[in-house]
Amino acid sequence: MNIPFYSWSLGTKFSLTLLTVVFSIASMISASIIWMEKKGMEEALRDRGVAAAQALARLSVEPVMREQLWDLYELTKIMTRGDATEKNILVYAMVLDRNGIILSHSDPIRSRIGSSLEADPLYISAVKSDGPRIVDAEGPAGEPALDVSSLIILDGERIGTVRVGVTKLYMNDALKKQGVAVLAISSVLALCGLIGGLFIARRMTRPLKKLSGNMKALSDGLPMEERAVILKEKDEIGKLADTFNYMARTLREKERLLVRNERLASIGEFAAGLAHEIRNPLGSVVTAVNLLSSGNISDTEEAALKGVVKRETDRLNRILGDFLIFARPLPPRMVQSDINWILKETLDMAKRNDLFSNDISVNLDLKEDMKPLKVDPDQMRQLFWNMYINSVHAMKDGGSLTLVSKMKEGSAVVKIIDTGHGMDDEQMEKIFEPFFTTKEDGTGLGLAIVNRIVEAHGGKISVESRAGKGTAFTIEIPAGGEV
Repeated sequence: MNIPFYSWSLGTKFSLTLLTVVFSIASMISASIIWMEKKGMEEALRDRGVAAAQALARLSVEPVMREQLWDLYELTKIMTRGDATEKNILVYAMVLDRNGIILSHSDPIRSRIGSSLEADPLYISAVKSDGPRIVDAEGPAGEPALDVSSLIILDGERIGTVRVGVTKLYMNDALKKQGVAVLAISSVLALCGLIGGLFIARRMTRPLKKLSGNMKALSDGLPMEERAVILKEKDEIGKLADTFNYMARTLREKERLLVRNERLASIGEFAAGLAHEIRNPLGSVVTAVNLLSSGNISDTEEAALKGVVKRETDRLNRILGDFLIFARPLPPRMVQSDINWILKETLDMAKRNDLFSNDISVNLDLKEDMKPLKVDPDQMRQLFWNMYINSVHAMKDGGSLTLVSKMKEGSAVVKIIDTGHGMDDEQMEKIFEPFFTTKEDGTGLGLAIVNRIVEAHGGKISVESRAGKGTAFTIEIPAGGEV
């Protein structure tokens, strides 16, 4: 009697599946091992052939020049002689003069001394080659082999050519034996997989049955209008699915509420982060407007402050757009920029912020030989502004802020060092995660945005800190600015 597959027990399905998976994986691994072994053996044969051909070419220089044919014959015989401990893979060796005439051959009966190979395609390709030339050929008994050629060079000129034959016969025999061994191992693994599958399946179905009973008990008493899932399977998984249907309707409503609450929470966190980032440039605008209203400024300062107001209001508009696509950041608009100028310009704006007290001293160590960087100036201003404000927050009781810039291996390196309260190891691991903050009024988006900007410029940022000892951020930006 034929039993449909969906009515099979879970143990049977699991065992057959595990058997198939184990056998498939073992077969793929076996094929990969054989293929890699074959590639390695072929490479070794090529290396042996090239080494033999080059050695014969070096040893043949003087005999060819002096036409010492007997010496050449001895050389070719030695190359193919082998010994009692190892089978020689060289099945023939020959020496040709510059015109393709055979001067010596390890098997003179097969290839007569004095015959010409000038029209032989293998000889022609060898002469045209700058280095050793390797092609597939046949050995004396018709077995597969490699024909390796090398030029005999004297004072930069070709005076002859050597050719050696490397048989593949022993390699193929070794691969066949290895294939049989690997197949046997794969079969044993498959059998072990089948036995293990039966054992695991038997142990696995018992808790599944108990779980099914517990879930049904949990859902007893709830109304059931329709099934959420309909399965043909009648095994343990099918029973578990039927039991799950009892709880599906109540869980569905809870899931909707949970998703809605999480969405509202995310919107709230994002809105708080947006307000935090708007506050920075807005503070600069307010500071500039207050200075303009004071009347105690020169015409030059008035023009500069008006420029600040316009630039920062434009920046506010861009920040709003950037936050709306925080998960999909805008690509940087790359232009050649002076990183030192951006550092100092942003620092001047930060000093006008109320958070920047007179108790904070600033030290600049900016190298004058900095190469122009291809960066987005606005994103760099956003980056440095966030870094400055972050450092100032860490030095509420005053301290020292140090800015360092230098070139290192084709990248611009900027260090921002403060003497604030520092961080412990756990805080440093999370410092760049969105919405992680150590400040009471922080949103945790400032350094997350910094990290995004650095990554968008193809750079990297790192932090070193010790609690109570201050913090040092290191930013590396490639000089080319490629992303």
